[in-house]
Amino acid sequence: SHSTVGSRCKGSVTFSHIDVRVYERVPGDNPCVRAGVPLSIGWAHVQHDPIPLDEYETGKGPPRDKIEMMVPASVRRTMLRDEFAASITDINAAMKSVNISKRQRAHTLASEHIEVLEEVFESAKRKFKRVVGKAVSTKKQAEELWEASHDAVMNEYLEKALKGGELVEMELDMP
Repeated sequence: SHSTVGSRCKGSVTFSHIDVRVYERVPGDNPCVRAGVPLSIGWAHVQHDPIPLDEYETGKGPPRDKIEMMVPASVRRTMLRDEFAASITDINAAMKSVNISKRQRAHTLASEHIEVLEEVFESAKRKFKRVVGKAVSTKKQAEELWEASHDAVMNEYLEKALKGGELVEMELDMP
């Protein structure tokens, strides 16, 4: 038996025609529209006859800009109502759902900003505690050093006084 492991089969893919389906438009639920009801596609569609690929490519025209893809709110509403027989109830329900989603998104965004501020506040609080903690530690260390130096000076003074048999005045620099 002949093993095909490691060998590659060269092949090609070609297209000869394009099948086009036109789907119905229904009120959508995407909250990214600025105003009005969003458009979406439904399940119903019309299947057109196949078009030869070359014929499709020569007749399709230039690609549209993003701005040309936008459909004004009034046109979307009219299109849904008149061309696709969407009921006013369905259109209004979709708009209500979209407005609820928009409010929820706005609330989430506002909450994110508050959470960021809370994190900044907590970080600042931790840093402040560290700095104050070090200051307390430094203050404590300064007191301990002062006590140690005071004790050393007093011991030196007492040793000199005891050696000479009399008390000697010493000038001390004290803060």
